This record gives sequence, C-alpha cells and structure tokens, in this order.
Amino acid sequence: MTLINLAQAHVQKTCPRIIIPEMHDSRVAEAANRLANLGCIIVEPGDPEEKMREPFRRVKPNLSEDKIDLFLQDPTHRAAALLTLGKGDFLVSGAATETATVLRAGLRAVGLEADAPLICSSFLMSFPSGKQLLFGDCAVNINPNKDQLVHIGHHLAKVAKSLFGDARISFLSYSTGTSGSGASVDKVRAAASELKNKGIQAVGPVQGDAALNPEIGVRKGINAANPNTLIFPNIDAGNIGYKLMQELAGAQAIGPLLHGFAKPIADLSRGATTDDIVKVALISALING
Repeated sequence: MTLINLAQAHVQKTCPRIIIPEMHDSRVAEAANRLANLGCIIVEPGDPEEKMREPFRRVKPNLSEDKIDLFLQDPTHRAAALLTLGKGDFLVSGAATETATVLRAGLRAVGLEADAPLICSSFLMSFPSGKQLLFGDCAVNINPNKDQLVHIGHHLAKVAKSLFGDARISFLSYSTGTSGSGASVDKVRAAASELKNKGIQAVGPVQGDAALNPEIGVRKGINAANPNTLIFPNIDAGNIGYKLMQELAGAQAIGPLLHGFAKPIADLSRGATTDDIVKVALISALING
C-alpha cells in the first residue's frame, strides 16, 4: 500500500478538519471537494472576526491593533488565527499565496513549537519506480549553520519515522567522508556527527551517488545504509535538486511541508495542480495524526 493510500484510509477514519483559505482558486476548490469526499472536514476562514485577533496578541504581543487589522485582511493570516483557536487540525495554503506570506502568517498567529529555534521544510519525493524519499530543507532556510542543520535533521527524522517507520538520514555534500574539507563540508560533518551521537541514524558528509548507490558508497569508504531522507547543505542545492528530480526523473514533489510551528501548517507551490494539493493535505494528515 502506498503512502497516499495509507493517508486516504487514515483520513476516512479520523475526518481531520483542514483549514483552507484559498477557495477562490479553482484548483483549491476542486481539491477541497475531493478531500471532503474522502471524509475531511473543510474549514474556510471567512471574514475577519474579533476572536481572530487574540492569537496575534498572544504570539506577538507588541503588534499594534492597526497591524492586526492589516493582517486580518489576508485569508491565510485569518486561517492561521483559526488554527491557533482550535478551529482546525492543520492549515494548507500557498497555491495562490507566496511562501513568505504563509510563513509570516504562521509566525504571527501560531508561533513556534516549544524548543523549536526555526521553521524548516521537507518534500516527499515520489518516483515512478515507487521509491519515496524525504528531501529537506529545500524551501525555507537559505544557508543553515551546523546547529540549524541539526535541528532540521531532528524535524525530518520525526517526519521520516511517521512516514516510513524509521529515519535513515544522509547529509549531502560535494565531498564524501574525509575526502574533502571546507566550511560547507565541515558543518555537514559536524551536524551528522551530532545527530548520530543522539541516536539518530545519520551519515555525512556524503555525495549523492555514494548515498544512493551502495557500490559507489563502498568504493568511497562509506555506508549510507539506504537512506530515506536526504538533507541538503543549503537551499540552492535543495531547491535545484528537487526540481531536477521532477523534470528529469519524473518525480512528484509533495510539499513543501513545514515543520516547527506550534500547530501544523503545509505550504503549496504556486504551480501546484489539484492533485498536488490533495496529496499535500493527505500526507499532512498522516504526519500529524
């Protein structure tokens, strides 16, 4: 059974409430209809209400009332407020909204989960062969330092366990093992080592071929142990990598899924199809129980 099939069975049992603020977009409206037919409860944010102000006051107490008025003109900000108020189980937006706006709405009205120093993202990459991998961070953090890479690794390990049953992480680099050095290689090596010391199966630095092809890995002196999660050293590598997989390998990128908010939020590419939107919502439901 594929992850999408598992997710469909999950939503039929749990009937999650999905807050969707972009129903004016025909792709989103059709996706919402399909999700409702599977058993999801679709919540639209509607017009601004007084109760929607409270999450902004709580998360960002220094915001002026005029600023809150301005934010509440945006449907995604209203949706984020409703999420904090418990009116839905998770939020999906971004088909007609910039990622920056989705992130800002979450930071202003939802806030970070306890002990989370940052927001990061992942894509579930689904290949024609049936192979599935988690890619991160391809959409949020531009050039994460070692500590930020460690936190990204923690977040993606949790997601990998919920999707695949375990987490096997390869931290990608232009160098494998001890064959190279430099600031980028060193931070990847340190991040992989710290995660490994904390009990998470992590290898790095490792080149893409050595991570995914065991024979090449052995020749380069490393065993990447069939990773299900690839973490890129920066957003350039990650964004280029996942888009090349889409165009050259026929992979479908489900996401970006966002991690680190106090309540679950999923972003969408503005090029998302109706099918993409449905799958992002389904995988979000599966990840978030």
